[in-house]
Amino acid sequence: MYALDDYLGFAAAGCVLLTFCMKSMWSLRLVAISGNVLFIAYAYRVDLVPVLVLHMLLLPINVACFLQLLRSWRPPKGHQSAYGAGEANSDPGVVSSHLIDYQSVGRKILMTSAWRRLC
Repeated sequence: MYALDDYLGFAAAGCVLLTFCMKSMWSLRLVAISGNVLFIAYAYRVDLVPVLVLHMLLLPINVACFLQLLRSWRPPKGHQSAYGAGEANSDPGVVSSHLIDYQSVGRKILMTSAWRRLC
């Protein structure tokens, strides 16, 4: 019989395997974040420091890229919302190729091209 540690490890490895099967960035980031969390729990319980450090570094990168993806999403063209007609980008997994300019907490934040290459 497998212990909880083994189940965590298999689930984490399964998430990593699933990331290679994803067709959109949206689902890839969600599965990658899940895999990072599972690997952090697994590595902590089994005392695998290199795996723990790796996934503790990867988790904020995946979360930041997922948040950037959320900020860049636009409703489908012709979609009427409280803010007016939507724009062309209807797939939440596709990030437009131009620089993203948006308002956040009263400040204008301009995503740099170096950060966009990371995500």
